[in-house]
Amino acid sequence: MALNRLTLRNFRNIEAAELKFSSTGNIFVGQNGAGKTNLLESIYFLSLARSFRTSQLKKIIHSQTDYLQVVGCVKDTCTAVDSVLGIRKSVANTQIHINGETVKQSSRLAAYLPLQVIHPQGHQLLEQGPKLRRQFLDWGVFHVEPSFLSLWHDYAHTLKQRNAALRQGQAPRAIQLWDERVIEQGEKITDLRKAYLHKLQPHIRYYCLLLIGLDVDVEYRLGWLNEGGFAHALKKGLELDRQQGYTRMGPHRADLVFKNENTRVQDYFSRGQQKLLVCALRLAQIKQLKNETKRDPLILIDDLASELDEHHREKFIKTVFETGAQVFISTTDLDLLKLKSGSGCKVFHVERGEVTEMVHSGMQTEISQ
Repeated sequence: MALNRLTLRNFRNIEAAELKFSSTGNIFVGQNGAGKTNLLESIYFLSLARSFRTSQLKKIIHSQTDYLQVVGCVKDTCTAVDSVLGIRKSVANTQIHINGETVKQSSRLAAYLPLQVIHPQGHQLLEQGPKLRRQFLDWGVFHVEPSFLSLWHDYAHTLKQRNAALRQGQAPRAIQLWDERVIEQGEKITDLRKAYLHKLQPHIRYYCLLLIGLDVDVEYRLGWLNEGGFAHALKKGLELDRQQGYTRMGPHRADLVFKNENTRVQDYFSRGQQKLLVCALRLAQIKQLKNETKRDPLILIDDLASELDEHHREKFIKTVFETGAQVFISTTDLDLLKLKSGSGCKVFHVERGEVTEMVHSGMQTEISQ
């Protein structure tokens, strides 16, 4: 996939911008607070109708207006078909359009514009709770298995009904009426996740060895004790579920554990190693997506290069461009990236929300006229 053009209105401090991108690499350079990350965030918003920086979406609307608009022209590099994606958001509602059609499901945007984002807080994937790790895994399953999204929605709906019965103090027999569907859907979700992870493991190992020099194994934890299966776990845990008022076991409680030599990486990896591990995980998903679908997602990198030493920075950037994906990078110092003339990259200077394309020649840049 490639994002060829992007038009913004009232996105954070960017009142208006119309940008044409390189299919190879695009660099946003400027001082802190200039609006570089806002550009990455707008691309992320176009793909997912949400932000990777805040859950309060009203904050991304320019303070002097009551709406924002993001429109992008996307080319499917496999079919050469162009699509136009658009989002108009006010405080009251969000309107999503794909090729002129109004759609309700933001997931349809993600199908047109898959992307991975790498940012300085990426280590939270390892340090915070299992929700982020499930999201990481489900991103990959969603993009390679068409049935996954509807299956997950069905499971979430059935689980909601079971939890309501638990909270209402209904009799065990009434609660167990929901169990057959919960078990059927939950086991299918688990099978899809495990199959995807099995295919992903070799790529994780490859990129970890390349970037960190260490082998990392990933263990999938089901979300229930693996003694007799999901049905047995629900039956055995029913009384405690009734006491606590929710379903304590299932794929909604699953987790990933990352280990090196049978030890959790969080226990001894440095912060830099953790960040490189997360980079390796994202690159592994990009590789697996391309293997299964022939599609490349976009890669958004927010100022990560400045936090790595020169050796790891150069290796990481080189590896990113070798994926063949379209890359978007924000940085305060263009020299950190060591771009060369003929790289095919475009450079954009960002200052106080104004975005200007620059002419890039080796290590020097100048604003185009």
